[in-house]
Formats: sequence, structure tokens, C-alpha cells
Amino acid sequence: MEKEEFRQKYRLQVEVSGDKESWNIHKYWLKEIPNEKEIKEWPIYDEKNDSVYKFIIQPEDNFDRFVRQICRYKYLKWFKAMYNAKKEFLLYALMGLGTIIIAINTYHFFTEGLHWHLLIANAVSWIFATIFAFLTNWKWVFTKRPKGVYAFFMQFFAFSTGRLFTLFIEGWMLWFFISRMGFPNMLVKYIAQFVVIFLNYYISKLLVFRKRKPKKKKD
Repeated sequence: MEKEEFRQKYRLQVEVSGDKESWNIHKYWLKEIPNEKEIKEWPIYDEKNDSVYKFIIQPEDNFDRFVRQICRYKYLKWFKAMYNAKKEFLLYALMGLGTIIIAINTYHFFTEGLHWHLLIANAVSWIFATIFAFLTNWKWVFTKRPKGVYAFFMQFFAFSTGRLFTLFIEGWMLWFFISRMGFPNMLVKYIAQFVVIFLNYYISKLLVFRKRKPKKKKD
């Protein structure tokens, strides 16, 4: 595989003193091209800055290919740098939008169509939204996570537990502002969803899908 072909097919992130930035493969010289089926970490020495960079090599996914295609247009080239630097957050926002659409529409159907109590409708709506959110976050957003069947179910348990906390917050907001204060039903639901999506991001990133550091072996 040629270096340019390799650059087009793979996204690379570099860790420098704990900070992550996006880099292009042509800025550095690789002694060898990694196996396509593997994800590896490659140390690269930068003579100019007298630093060693650790590249995390990941196969290009569908979102990478889509962004690469649209950024060929003159007025969209600026988006590439932002996408590379903030990919995780941008994908979370996209999946979060899908979660909000599911949560809002199911809640509206249960409360306005079936006339369920708002807390029961919110709880059932939460189930649909949580399953969608977990699968999309697990598949596309938080990719640097422990792998395996056991890890999958443990992440789902932690994910659901964290969202039970935000379900409680959302339920309180609905009860207080709708039942007690008399605010419009769907207006409060929209506001509550944005509060919840913000809290859920940090719960997912810091607690559920965090990459655990390997334990150091004692001498």
C-alpha cells in the first residue's frame, strides 16, 4: 500500500503529553505500513521538536469517508480540521440529536396521543431512547473502550445506570414545571432533553466508555 493510499484510508491521532491533536500521515515518515486489520500505536521521532509522538492508527469509518468527500469542496474545507479535532463530540451530538428525536416523539405520542401520565410516558420513552443511544455511542462515538462480550454488557449496565440518574432529573423537571408550575408540556420536555443530553455526554465519556489504563506490574 502506498503512503498516500494509506493516508486516505486511515485516520491518525497523535498524543503529545496527554493532549490529542489530529495530524496527516504525510507530515511524518513511517518506516513500515501497519497491517490493515490491526490497530496499533506507532512511536515516531520528530527531529525538529526533539519529541516522540505516539500515533494511534484507526481504519477510516463511514463518517470519515463522508467528511473527506464533502471537504473537497472549497467552502467546506474548514470543517475537516474541526472534525478531526472534535470527532467524538460531533458524533455524540449527531447521535444525541437522533436520541432527542426518538425521546420527543415517543413522549409526545404517549402523552398527547394515548394520554398517559407524564412520568410513565417519560419512563417508557426513556427505554427507547436509551437503547438507541447506547448502541450508537458504543458503535461509532466512544470507540476507544474495552472490547468483548463481558465489557459490552458491563458498559450497557453502567450506561443505563448513569441514565437512570438523568431520568430522575428529567422526571423532576417535568413534574415541577408542568404539574406544579403549569408550563406547556412539550416545551418543558424539549428543555429537559437538552439538559439531559449534556449530562449524559460526561457520564458516558468519563464513567462508561473510558479507556482503562493498564496496571503497572510491580517489580
